[in-house]
Amino acid sequence: MVNGKPSILVIDDDAGLRRLVYRALTQEGWQVIEAGDAASGLQKAEELRPDLILCDVQMPGRDGFSVLEELRQRPCLQHLPVILMTGDESLAHLEGQRRAMDIGADDFLTKPFSVARLLNAVRSRLQRARQHQSCFAEHEHRWRTILDASNDLMAMAEAPSLRLAYVNPAGLRLLGWSEADLLRRRLPDLLGPATPGPVFAELLSAAAEHGQWRGQLTLRDAHGQAVPMAVTFLVHHAEPGALTYYAFIGHDLRERKRIENALQDSEARFRTIATAASDGIVLLEPSGAILYANPAAEDILGCKAVDVLGRRPDTILRADTGQPLFALPTGVARPICIQCPVRRADGRRVEVELRLSPVELDGGTHWVAIVRDITEQQNLTRQLQQERTLLRTLIDALPYNIYVKDRMARKTLANRANLKALGAETEAEVLGKTDYDLLPRNVAASCYADDMRVILHGEPVINRRELIINNAGGRQWLETTKLPLRDEQGEIVGLVGIGRDITEHLAAEARLRMLSQVIEQAPVAVVITDAEGRIEYVNPRFTELTGYTAGEARGQNPRILKSGRMDPAVYQDLWNTILGGRVWRGELHNRKKNGELFWEQAIITPIRDELGHITHFVALKEDITELRKAREERDRMEIQLRQAQKLEAIGQLAAGIAHEINTPMQYVGDNTRFVQDALHQMNELLLLLQQLKNEPQPGQACEELLDLLRCKARNADLDYFIEEVPKAIEQTLQGVERVTKIVRAMKEFSHPGVSEKTPTDLNHAIETTATVSRNEWKYVAEMELDLDPHLPLVPCLPGEFNQAVLNLIVNAAHAIADRLGTHPDTKGKITIRTRRDGSWVEIRVSDTGCGIPEAIRDRIFEPFFTTKPVGRGSGQGLAIVRHVIVDKHGGTVDFETEVGRGTTFILRLPLQKQESSAS
Repeated sequence: MVNGKPSILVIDDDAGLRRLVYRALTQEGWQVIEAGDAASGLQKAEELRPDLILCDVQMPGRDGFSVLEELRQRPCLQHLPVILMTGDESLAHLEGQRRAMDIGADDFLTKPFSVARLLNAVRSRLQRARQHQSCFAEHEHRWRTILDASNDLMAMAEAPSLRLAYVNPAGLRLLGWSEADLLRRRLPDLLGPATPGPVFAELLSAAAEHGQWRGQLTLRDAHGQAVPMAVTFLVHHAEPGALTYYAFIGHDLRERKRIENALQDSEARFRTIATAASDGIVLLEPSGAILYANPAAEDILGCKAVDVLGRRPDTILRADTGQPLFALPTGVARPICIQCPVRRADGRRVEVELRLSPVELDGGTHWVAIVRDITEQQNLTRQLQQERTLLRTLIDALPYNIYVKDRMARKTLANRANLKALGAETEAEVLGKTDYDLLPRNVAASCYADDMRVILHGEPVINRRELIINNAGGRQWLETTKLPLRDEQGEIVGLVGIGRDITEHLAAEARLRMLSQVIEQAPVAVVITDAEGRIEYVNPRFTELTGYTAGEARGQNPRILKSGRMDPAVYQDLWNTILGGRVWRGELHNRKKNGELFWEQAIITPIRDELGHITHFVALKEDITELRKAREERDRMEIQLRQAQKLEAIGQLAAGIAHEINTPMQYVGDNTRFVQDALHQMNELLLLLQQLKNEPQPGQACEELLDLLRCKARNADLDYFIEEVPKAIEQTLQGVERVTKIVRAMKEFSHPGVSEKTPTDLNHAIETTATVSRNEWKYVAEMELDLDPHLPLVPCLPGEFNQAVLNLIVNAAHAIADRLGTHPDTKGKITIRTRRDGSWVEIRVSDTGCGIPEAIRDRIFEPFFTTKPVGRGSGQGLAIVRHVIVDKHGGTVDFETEVGRGTTFILRLPLQKQESSAS
């Protein structure tokens, strides 16, 4: 931890990747330490002790595997979680992953990896490290407190390197070492040059053979001074056959000699110390007579010291052999330790641990016996053994498959149910074997994949259904749960599997699944066929509907109901759907046994077995002949209603449209009459010009005609005609175009339309509707059309869309008129905008009217709701808008309003064709 934040060491020769990892980790608030090679990485790990190490596998010089091995060999670093990173195939396969896990990797990342995966891996390992640290801190603290408080030398060394991993403070003081010296020392350094190598090798061999070695050795401290010690040398195995570490316990005999001298000088002091001891202490002469027994020995052995002092304690006997408890070994001058039962004088049986150690006193070999009451400890041991026996009995008695596997997925425990599933008689037949040894290869492969997920990643497998087929041909369906098995350090050492036999349950479940869909009294026809389409079952309703009895239908194909009037593509879609494992819904036009045609609504569902294969099809059929007739009639009426609504709207606009046409027709007629009068006056001039043209010779007659022509021209005011006649003709053409536009708009607006959605130019539809409704708004408002020229065609019903826009324009005009009053001096404004919004088209109709009061805003779309006076509104306008846009087009209608400022209605239509809710 650095400033309370986890620290992470990144070892990678790729500076770019280190920067990427540095940036990702520091953003999470973690401290990052970088190292470009293995050597500097190990050095920084030793100096800074990070909380986690990210290490690349491929690096110049030492690779990531060797770095990991070195870390696991260093006691101060071996607990650090390590995540390996690689870009090659070394960890992409199971062998590479297994090697990484065997060396001690906690996880691995294959390049390239995402930042999210990196953060998840780091976060998971940091959380797990915190859990481990919390779990083991108390345990380590307790034992370190005991070891640190001991006055004897306590040391531990790793095997097989003999590197010292721990020396307690008493040992460091005794040897004159510092904690820094400990990192460079090995176990032989404790003994010094006084103990030759062969002697040390013999000591190791004896300890490995017997589990411990006891004796006296001479050590050398840092100043070269000899330190005689009584040594206990222990060997600890983490598991059978695997040497883990050596424990070295040394008692400084110099202090003992000083104590012995002090005891000779002061018997009282000795008795005080011995009396306070919780273990029994007995001092024996070389002959075996008792010189001293402390009170604890009296309590444990059930005798008084005064009764046994100066005599051989032949009355204190072992309960198992009847021999004296303190029978001194002959010819042996080394400590011995035994555990045995003792029968006390009061008849109570106690279990004791006796340690006999020879001591030199007064020039002779005396013996010190340490007696410890271990009755409660032995009782607990026996109780634990009984509980283990009981647990194994229960495991074997349970009807579940229970087994344990090691990290190599080899069986280490299998109960009777599991042996039966594997086709084995005894547990010895399966122990040490994998599923590949016990099951067919395809079955074993699936089981092994699950095992590796649990063992390598700690991912539990919960209630997984699997078919177990053993080599003897036995089949069994199991519902299996596999959980990781962890040691005291929290490391995964294997898995525990529990499988429930569900073979019969699945068979019953299949029968229940069949029976649950065969409902004899169902109000709909039920047909069950096999996978080839042969009818296996029909219910009575099927007979009522089709006229075929169950006997006639059984074994037939449902094609016996075909009428020949359905599109073959419908049947092709049906079979493609159900053979693909999906449910088909649709309507079929079929023929009864008597030849009568009928429509049915059908739902056809495939049924699968446990392996996912389709075994049957179930069809639910309902006669909808009358419903279909009613629906067709409803559709016809709806079309008529829509046309009637449109004609009604046209009728309401008729007067205004007539006025719109009369206005341009008025000035068309006036201009035509003006041109007619002008042409009549010009006709006289034209006749004179024609006479002048036909005159063969210039003369008196021509001069007279010219004078007359000049006179007529002055009277006709030619300048006025030349200026006004073109204007009259232009106004006439404009009037004709205006009338044409109104008539065309009326034709488009009143067209019956289509029953299916078609791609429509909404801009043109809005322009047409604005033209038709012009007389409704022109006296109270200006119309502004802000239409997006790039708007795509929208699938819709044009006639119904025109009706909706018309209703909004009329409502906007009425709202503006209500705000302006009876004799307005100004006009309001109606604005219609269109734009595209992603996969939608938005139409906004805004007005500067009086707005919608808050009290009625939630009711404006209700049919027949209106605030207008009688004769001015029916209450259907906005209801029709919502029905057209929402129900028929799958769009939305919303509005924004402010009292006294105006209202904006927002229509949204999807660009993709959708089925309307009404259909």
